[in-house]
Amino acid sequence: EILYQNLVNNMDEGIIRFFVDERVQYVNKRFCQIVGYKSSELIGKVAHHFLVAKDSLKIIKKLIKKRQRGKSSKYEIQLIRKNGDQVWVSVSGTPLYNEQKEFAGTINMITDISERKKNEDVLASSEKQFRELFENAHDLIQSVNQDGKFQYVNRAWQDTLGYNDKE
Repeated sequence: EILYQNLVNNMDEGIIRFFVDERVQYVNKRFCQIVGYKSSELIGKVAHHFLVAKDSLKIIKKLIKKRQRGKSSKYEIQLIRKNGDQVWVSVSGTPLYNEQKEFAGTINMITDISERKKNEDVLASSEKQFRELFENAHDLIQSVNQDGKFQYVNRAWQDTLGYNDKE
């Protein structure tokens, strides 16, 4: 019991366990760090009423029903921290059953993926900027694979040499 408790409280993943009626039954220390609440502020509350960002609420409601039907799922949503900031998390949710094999709630493993999402946004912005520069350059630019086949040419290349994407 003590070994299990130490493991759960010192892991890098947040854990949140729900009763059948979606009230919070248990949260570990890491989950509290992710959302900025004390466990006493979460236990007994319906978390999606105040923790889930508006854009993610439809996803959550759909997945609650799915879990009640016995289906596990993985997804990414935004949660709202106590200070109002939003945090991206990856959720792995699993239904729980009692000894009579009746649905008894859910348990979710939560990973903070905010840094990854921020990096993805920076990369997407950089790619968009490069693509626009590439497309709108007045110089002829082409990309050729190892076999000598064109992979991509910019608009100036097509206009100057009279080709289109299909050719």
